[in-house]
Amino acid sequence: MKKTTALLIAALLLLALPGCGIRKKIADKVTEQITEGILDRVGGEDVDIDLEDGDITVKGEDGKELKIGGAEWPKGGAADLIPQFKKGTINTVMSSDEQVWIQIDEVEKADFQQYVEELKNAGFVNDSVSSESEDSLHYHAFKDEKTMAMVDLNDSTMLIQVIISSEE
Repeated sequence: MKKTTALLIAALLLLALPGCGIRKKIADKVTEQITEGILDRVGGEDVDIDLEDGDITVKGEDGKELKIGGAEWPKGGAADLIPQFKKGTINTVMSSDEQVWIQIDEVEKADFQQYVEELKNAGFVNDSVSSESEDSLHYHAFKDEKTMAMVDLNDSTMLIQVIISSEE
């Protein structure tokens, strides 16, 4: 009964806080702590979550980071291995040293095809596969034994992925 009363009082205090951003800061911190707890249980390792302006940075105890969110071309890590796509509108990004995933909206078929040529010029030509259907285009290829790029266009949404395998 005391716990229920304490939780109710805490909730009322949060609701009573003025709209000066304190409530949002508290909510963000609680969200970070809950997310860290879930990731600790699932991943089995100590992680640190940073929520900032809608972006999430997850940092493992090994120092590796995964950045999620944002609407700008990522810098560093796997993203540095591919040419920047300068058309369309970036919707979301996930990036780390070993992987990058970029979703871009409002992409034309000709721009996709041009980007595939830029990937080829960047060395992504080994074991290549391309396909086309009525409403989608696909290309993937390796640069070396460990580095693969994939691009897909479905309607006007393009997905770019780069994966650097750490397996020998």
